[in-house]
Amino acid sequence: MRLLKIFVAFTMAITMTNAFISLARNRHQSRHAAEAFEIVVTDEYGATRSVKGCKSDFNILVNLKSKGVDAPSSCTNGTCNVCAALVLAGMENIVAEVEASAFEEELRDKGLILTCVNKCVGPGVKLALGKADYV
Repeated sequence: MRLLKIFVAFTMAITMTNAFISLARNRHQSRHAAEAFEIVVTDEYGATRSVKGCKSDFNILVNLKSKGVDAPSSCTNGTCNVCAALVLAGMENIVAEVEASAFEEELRDKGLILTCVNKCVGPGVKLALGKADYV
C-alpha cells in the first residue's frame, strides 16, 4: 500500500512538472510571436493597396492572399515565376525562406522577388505585383 502511495505521488509530480513546462513554453512562444508589418502592393492594373498585419513567419504570397489580395501565383514553390513582384522599396526587409538559388540572386539584382518564397521581416516594403514577364 505504501509503495502504491509513493507511485501515485511520483506520477502526480511528473504530471505537474510536465504541465508547468508546457505552460512555460506557451508563454515563451507567445512573447516571441511573429511580428506583423504593412506591405503596400500595386496590382497589374495600377491599383495600390496597403495590406496591414502581414506576419513575418509566413511568406509574402500567403500573407497577401490571407488578406484578400488577388496576387498572381501558381506553383507556390519558386519554380514557375508567376508570383514575381518588383520591389519598389524595402528590399532590405525581405528575406528568402530558404537559401536563395543563383537564379533568385539574379532576380534580386533586377529588383524582383518571388513572393511565394520570400518573407517580409521589417517595415517599408512596397511591391508591384504581376511582373512574371520581367523574369
